[in-house]
Amino acid sequence: MIPFILVLIASWICLFLFEEIKVRAKKNGQSGKNPFFIIGTLLLIINWAWVLIQSFNKNEIFGMSVKARTIFFGILTVLYIGLYFYTSFLSLPKGSLDSNENGAVVSSGIYAYCRHPGLYAFWLVAISASFLASSREALIIGIANAVINTIYIIIQDIYFFPHYIEGYEEYKKQVPFLGFSVR
Repeated sequence: MIPFILVLIASWICLFLFEEIKVRAKKNGQSGKNPFFIIGTLLLIINWAWVLIQSFNKNEIFGMSVKARTIFFGILTVLYIGLYFYTSFLSLPKGSLDSNENGAVVSSGIYAYCRHPGLYAFWLVAISASFLASSREALIIGIANAVINTIYIIIQDIYFFPHYIEGYEEYKKQVPFLGFSVR
């Protein structure tokens, strides 16, 4: 369990470093590009794969057969991963990930209704993947990841984004944090 926790901590440290480097770069008029987002994301993916592989044949949470659990929660996990990538990356306007280096607000698509729509999908992935593994370790790592992601998003919204995304304070007045506005 300790190695899973250490990798989890390292991954989130990388993601926080990514944000802090962007803030400091913006203050100094420099590019905020840095490798920590990719490193942190890869560590999260590796950690999840590692947890799932290590605990897959356990049956500590459900009394379901491994085959039934794999089919049911496997399908849900894949769907939720797709939802997460859609809400966090694919729903952004084409080219905005590359061109957003200058810090422009993305207020179209799903981001016109909710500032952090990926949070819901992240929680769904964490829970369904934990149930897929059906182990206490996977459940602990899943919930820890989701809680840390929630804290990360709150800090992004309060501190990081207002510092390096132009117009973010006005965007916050128009679009709810996690609830969906009806437009």
